[in-house]
Amino acid sequence: FIIYKNIIKGEKMEGKYEVCFVLRSDLPDDEVEKEIEYIEKVLVNGGAKIFKKENLGRKILAYPIKKRTEGIYFVFYFTAPGTIKETIDSLKLRENILRYLLIRRKILPHEEIINAESQS
Repeated sequence: FIIYKNIIKGEKMEGKYEVCFVLRSDLPDDEVEKEIEYIEKVLVNGGAKIFKKENLGRKILAYPIKKRTEGIYFVFYFTAPGTIKETIDSLKLRENILRYLLIRRKILPHEEIINAESQS
C-alpha cells in the first residue's frame, strides 16, 4: 500500500531490480548488440541506473516460445523508480525479445560481494 501511495503522489521510490531477457537465437551478433543497446537505452530513459549487465549466452529453452527452442539470455541489474515496469512492458512488442522476467531484489550482486567481505 505504501508503494502505491507514493507512486500516486508522484514520488519516485527507488527499487533494486534484475531483469532477464531472452532474445531470438538466430540473430547475428551485431543484431544482438543493437538489441541490447536499445534495451539499455530504454531502461536509462525510464530512470534506471544500470550497475551490471551480463550475457549468459545461448541456451536451450525448457519449452518452445514462439516456435523457437533456443534463446540468448541477457541480464541487467539496476536501480529504478517504481514505474519501471511500464517502461519494460513497452519492450514486449519487440519481435527479437521472446520473453523477459523482472524481479525486485533486496540486494544487487555487487552489494552481495561487499556484504560477504564485511561479515568475514
